[in-house]
Amino acid sequence: MNSTRALVVLALGAAAFLAACEEEATIPPAPEKPEQISYTRSYVHSSNGLGSNDVTTFLTTSDGKFWVGTKAGVSRYPSVDATTREALINEINGLPHPQVTSLVERDGILFVGTWGGGLGVYNMTADQWTQIRVDPLGLANGFIAGMSLSETENLIYMATNDGVYIYDQAGEWEFVSTVDDPPADPED
Repeated sequence: MNSTRALVVLALGAAAFLAACEEEATIPPAPEKPEQISYTRSYVHSSNGLGSNDVTTFLTTSDGKFWVGTKAGVSRYPSVDATTREALINEINGLPHPQVTSLVERDGILFVGTWGGGLGVYNMTADQWTQIRVDPLGLANGFIAGMSLSETENLIYMATNDGVYIYDQAGEWEFVSTVDDPPADPED
């Protein structure tokens, strides 16, 4: 086959291919632009009441308060849009340790996980703090990395550097670990 004839065959083949593509392919219309979501931007900073700018967690509780956990305590604000703090809670006035890792609310009780001290427990109705510290019969490890609330089981799961602790607010504890040796029984 000579080169001219090969070019003609190639050109005809390409033209047929392009025609077939145009017949089969339909280009969908461009999607409509979504409506712009409006938002408010507030800054919470140590200059307006945050214990530290090193924020580790935050939570809006059922009463509309906005809690911000830091490495120097937890700050409470009247709402998520507020920039003036209502309270700063640390190891001096409620927490067992200032380094806050997690926040969970259940039935008007705020649980504040700390890295080294256990739990700060705040009764929102009574405006009162208590603590759940390390105890061999309960929370055997005070290094709480995170917490999760199970609404269906009414339990709080705590991730620690020693396994998972499960708390049912009636004061019952369960320990779960993949390690073969569970924590030592205090009566042994």
